Amino acid sequence: MVFSEYMNSLSTKTGISEKRAKVLEIAEATCRNETAVYAWINGDREPDMLVKKTIAAVVNIPVEELFPEKK
Repeated sequence: MVFSEYMNSLSTKTGISEKRAKVLEIAEATCRNETAVYAWINGDREPDMLVKKTIAAVVNIPVEELFPEKK
């Protein structure tokens, strides 16, 4: 499951949604702001390899699965 699919599969119910909580967790782990995380989710920007590895560790999914190489 690629990063955007994973993030969009999280619950968005009222209150602090599962998705919002994960965005905040990723932002903190990568030392980036929420805007950057949403840009990665929407495909507007792509994180560098170190950030990809950090995200993969946070969500516990292999980096190769979250961010497959584009051909």
